[in-house]
Amino acid sequence: RTHTHTHHIHTQTRMTEKLFAGVFQLQIDASKKADVLAALAKQATPACIDVLLRELSGPQASLASGALIKCCAAQPGVVHEAVSATTIAAILCPMIADANTDIASLIAEAARLAADPSHLPTPEQINAVSAVLTAKRQLEKAGATSSSYADCCALVQHILGQQLFATPTSSQIPSPYVCGAACKLMIEHEPCRPPRQSVHDVKSRLLLWCSSFAYVANDELPQAVNSVADLLAELWQQTGGPDASDLDFLKDVLARVRENLNSVPLPFAAVLVRVPIEVLKLSVGFILSLPASQSAQVEAILEKFLDWLHWPSTGNACGIHVWLTALIDGLISAQRFGELLSVMRRRLPRVMQLVALKRVQIGALLVLQHVLLGYQQSPLLFHSLTSFAPKLIAFQREQLAATPATSPDHGVQLLVLTSLSNLMRAMMHLYPGHPELYDGLLKALDGLPTISEDRITEMLSRSRKWGALGGATASAYDPDADADEEERAGAYPCGLTNLGNTCYMNGMIQALASLPMFLYNLFAQPYKAAIGSPLTATQHLMASLKLTKRAAFSPAKFVKACRPPWFAEGTQQDCTEFLKYLLDELQKTEVAERPSSVKTVTGQQRNVCRCSVCGFTSARVESFNDLQLALKDVSSDIAQLLDEYSAPQELVGDNQYHCEQCGKLQNGERKVEIIEAPDYLITTLLRFSYDPKTQAYKKLLTVAKPNSQVRLTVMGEGGPSQHVYELTATVVHSGSSVHGGHYFTYAKRMGQWYLFNDSRVSLSSEAAMLGLTEKYPKDTAYVVVYQRQGTPAPEPNIPA
Repeated sequence: RTHTHTHHIHTQTRMTEKLFAGVFQLQIDASKKADVLAALAKQATPACIDVLLRELSGPQASLASGALIKCCAAQPGVVHEAVSATTIAAILCPMIADANTDIASLIAEAARLAADPSHLPTPEQINAVSAVLTAKRQLEKAGATSSSYADCCALVQHILGQQLFATPTSSQIPSPYVCGAACKLMIEHEPCRPPRQSVHDVKSRLLLWCSSFAYVANDELPQAVNSVADLLAELWQQTGGPDASDLDFLKDVLARVRENLNSVPLPFAAVLVRVPIEVLKLSVGFILSLPASQSAQVEAILEKFLDWLHWPSTGNACGIHVWLTALIDGLISAQRFGELLSVMRRRLPRVMQLVALKRVQIGALLVLQHVLLGYQQSPLLFHSLTSFAPKLIAFQREQLAATPATSPDHGVQLLVLTSLSNLMRAMMHLYPGHPELYDGLLKALDGLPTISEDRITEMLSRSRKWGALGGATASAYDPDADADEEERAGAYPCGLTNLGNTCYMNGMIQALASLPMFLYNLFAQPYKAAIGSPLTATQHLMASLKLTKRAAFSPAKFVKACRPPWFAEGTQQDCTEFLKYLLDELQKTEVAERPSSVKTVTGQQRNVCRCSVCGFTSARVESFNDLQLALKDVSSDIAQLLDEYSAPQELVGDNQYHCEQCGKLQNGERKVEIIEAPDYLITTLLRFSYDPKTQAYKKLLTVAKPNSQVRLTVMGEGGPSQHVYELTATVVHSGSSVHGGHYFTYAKRMGQWYLFNDSRVSLSSEAAMLGLTEKYPKDTAYVVVYQRQGTPAPEPNIPA
């Protein structure tokens, strides 16, 4: 039977070979001959190929070359076994209508390389083949009768398959430029793609390439790698999405990243931006499945995605910012704020720098907006960008000016600049009161369209908020943690860490720390090592500010001991209410036999009321720690407000005076007389008033400028006398709302003005303080402190 079967096959082969030879002898139409040869192509043997080769030099060369291409498509192995690279070139020449020898030679070289697996075609050769195929396709559409486009694609499919996809996965990764050119060809000419049964292996090979390509900063690499990723995306679409093997590969990549940040190069981002959204969600879930004990690995993955943001997306790719947004939202939902904040503190400035790169600026801007508008816990992240932001805005303005208005890029640059401007204004609105940081930013924004408060409120309210303290310790979200570890710059005073809306406290403490006699008397009181009362807590805090070498000190123990019981933790409060509580508590615990710190800021006043009818006069003496000055309807200064404070006030109408002598309400007059002046005069401007129309409290933004020097009339036993006071400190409230805002302090130490803004301490001047409201209308003086001329300034005796 075996002999018979073998004989049958041999006989069939001989018949096929005779038919190949006989067809050329038949006296029939050439198209019919071509049909017969096409039908025999699948049974062709090397002997049949020899027949065709002999006919290439005869009158029927066109018929022979067409048959050879059919054989190449049907049995490329048999053809390569029987013919040389030069002959293949001759076969491929009919693919070009005008027999262009240069392109034909390129194709011949590609064929030669296909016959030699140790070499690969160059990107130029592959691009030339793609051009030939495109020309062939166009000729067919125009009705040309030369060899078919599909057969030519089949030959190219074989060549590329042998060279790129048939090699072992352990072999050297081809050049990304070769891979990119080949994948681009297969995208443009679908018949050149690997057969369906090979798609799974091809997808695996494409994933392996993209995870292995080394990054080189040039324009060609992104184009090449994006072509590879585009082909992968089309194969995913063709097969219904990534299969289990593809998902395992993605998980393996993420696992490699969390172990070693540099284990997966930047070009792999080209794959990630083409992953279907369902797979993206699964991958984010995989990342977030890591327990809190592996937070460092979660941070590593997030950092890598921020690195991948540098990769430009093209076509229908979603952009790596979509991954980042999903990952950030996942961390927020899981309340893993510590990991998110830790990474953003290190990497957000780099994200802002990417906004300047045209090919990635939209994605970078979207991530920047998502993070900044969401983190409304403190100005930490925003303030890390304020030094670079003016440069970026200036650069974007130059880019916009240099882009023709008719160019499509003009709209993009305008969008980026406008969005960036709106974001910066929204953040300055959210975190007012930092003139030392915002001066350069405001200058850069000058002339750009402004944004309404309603629009800012909308931007802030619709963002995905994160970073609430919740049950976590304040230190986990300490916006000044780095400053706590830094040493002071030169002789700068020490700043105070903001422990979550504690600026009201920090501002008042820095003002008090600028009063030498207050400090001297504070440390004249008994000092205890253990903090048990507001007195010892204040002593410890003032000593730390004086002695520490840190740039900023955390007042956590002071906050615990001295925060008024009705102040909820982490909420914004009024600094004057805190001051009153602190001074009351100090007075309760100070030893009467020792000098009193509270006494240095305490004066006495006499409230005198006189009846206009009977002339009866009543007087009431009371102590004060601050003079509360009513604002005028127009701009004024502290000196004017002090004069009005002591000026007689008519008591008429609804404000009549109840005369004890007359026993009823009468018209009268009231005035306030200062009978004992404090060493330090604290004035509070009554900026927050109740509006009957809206039935709500509002902030008055009327200008009340601090004077460098004021005079206070004191009615002593020997008659009135003038006491001269010099400006020492100003606590500023920044913002337009009664319920929010920010406090910072200008204060003079040893003749030098400083700006104290929580942990930040910077050199300043009296002129800068006096000109503040003109530049920042919502930054208004709230508490103004003066020192009486002649008040001693001894150094406090701070225990070791």
